[in-house]
Amino acid sequence: MEENIHSFHGNLLAFWRPRKRTYYFLSWKPDANRWEHYDEEHTPFTLHSSTSHERGSVNIRIKSAGPRHYQTRIHCDGRFLLNGPLVIPIAKTAFPAQAARIKREYTMVNPTTPYERPQLLWELAPAVPVPRPPVRPKLAPIPRRIAWLVAEDACKKGETCPISIEYISPITASVTSCFHVFDSQSIDKWLEQHTTCPTCRQTCVIEKAFENLAEPLVEVP
Repeated sequence: MEENIHSFHGNLLAFWRPRKRTYYFLSWKPDANRWEHYDEEHTPFTLHSSTSHERGSVNIRIKSAGPRHYQTRIHCDGRFLLNGPLVIPIAKTAFPAQAARIKREYTMVNPTTPYERPQLLWELAPAVPVPRPPVRPKLAPIPRRIAWLVAEDACKKGETCPISIEYISPITASVTSCFHVFDSQSIDKWLEQHTTCPTCRQTCVIEKAFENLAEPLVEVP
């Protein structure tokens, strides 16, 4: 599974041009939140292969002609270029840059035999579980007339909703399939995140004790 890279070690990426056997570089611009083509002078680089690099893929934003930018997906197999303290991961993409966008190209000393050394080129973001809505149970709610009687009895006994701590009213109450009474809005919010009754923890569905189906009165001028 591909992971998102959240932290590059350095602010340059290298891309190989196989026909010309050269590299071009992108430089990270934090103020613009994108990568731009790089054209500073450098002596030839040496090619290396990391023995401790984390592999992964990420989408990056690259400055295009004019004010716009485009996105491309890159990955790295652990190879990088080295020039003194400058470490540049070699990124791979299915969409090579157009020649007109490349400002300068760079060569390397040993194009075929990389040296192995431990080097962390970027860090992978930890996998974040995607929250899933609770699976609703296939239960039948109790009949509404029964829900009314249960809510009415709770009202007469002066019971309160275990969630809102407000006194039960049959007009604003809902009753679970396990015969516990709650304020309708409170139990609706609870069941958005849970599938069980807050009182007995049994899987449940609810039925409103009262549903006002009357049409609203329209005042005639």
